[in-house]
Amino acid sequence: MAKNQNKKIKEPSVVIKPIGKLGGLDGIHITLILLLIVALAILLYVTYAKQSIVTLVNQTGSNQTLNLTNCQYGYSNNSCMTPLHNATQIKKIFENFLASYTYINTSFSVIPYISQVNQIKEYYSPNTKTWILTVPEKYFNTNSTFIFSAIINDLNTTQIIPSVQTSKPTLSSKNLVSGYGYISLSNKTSCVTNSTPIYWFIDPYSPGSISGLSYLENIQSKFNTTIAPELDILYTQSSQEVATQYGLQNTTLIGKYLYCSSKQPNFNEFVSTLNASYKNQYISPNELNSIAKNSELNLTQLNQCVSSSGTIINRQSVLANYYNVTSSSSVIIGCKYQAIPQTAYQTLCSIKNMGC
Repeated sequence: MAKNQNKKIKEPSVVIKPIGKLGGLDGIHITLILLLIVALAILLYVTYAKQSIVTLVNQTGSNQTLNLTNCQYGYSNNSCMTPLHNATQIKKIFENFLASYTYINTSFSVIPYISQVNQIKEYYSPNTKTWILTVPEKYFNTNSTFIFSAIINDLNTTQIIPSVQTSKPTLSSKNLVSGYGYISLSNKTSCVTNSTPIYWFIDPYSPGSISGLSYLENIQSKFNTTIAPELDILYTQSSQEVATQYGLQNTTLIGKYLYCSSKQPNFNEFVSTLNASYKNQYISPNELNSIAKNSELNLTQLNQCVSSSGTIINRQSVLANYYNVTSSSSVIIGCKYQAIPQTAYQTLCSIKNMGC
């Protein structure tokens, strides 16, 4: 990242903001979800399976057989049903609902980033006037998958019942899960160019943030000069909890060290050494200084940067507000797309049409 150190980035200043902690879905959650999906699958098979031939009894009592092969959404009251919303419209509503899980402060905030939205299936129930939608969820770099589903009222699409009923999100934005691993931000304009900007937001004391920087190293090595990454520090609830015991100045020092080391060639060495020492607890100024020495950073340059980085990090907090960042770590790619460290590579492959 050192080669981008002279590049000035316009950022729309320290701000403590409560934030969700990114986590995975544990075995209990997955088991409950699978049980719900099995029940839903049985319900769909018994109740909503489409029939091509239906036999009715007319007013004279004789049988009348109707061919309903072209009746796409089912049959009710002697006629084909036409829902208020078509499949394309209801999928977009579902993708919006999935994106809203980003703002849930539980492990379910990962749902938008593991949803394989290109495999969404929709079913319409003419009797209840509801849509049933399912989407496969695939956890990062594994073959572990499960199905997420929701029932959407066709007459009032704000009425959504997800299969996971805990921590149900509200439709607070018009963002969409538009591809595996990333969200398309509704009110932002894409700036995907030959040198695509990347804002990598972390709270150093948020679990997984420091170890997650290995993903940043990975995309730097693979995309090289076609991306312009910037490490942005956002002090959140995790740092606030540390600050209550060790003080704000001592707590925020690790963020300054990370930001300033990102401007030097040995940044990856510093992160690797820091990650090896980090035990999910407070790191003192002496420890940080020792790690910087062992990483062979330019200490004169580092200390000058640390002493003046407060204003820069405050501006980064404003940038986080601009993108409504509410989870750590969060990655904004090309001014338009939001990902997480585990999916940043896949997101870049998709939006830059590289195929990877």
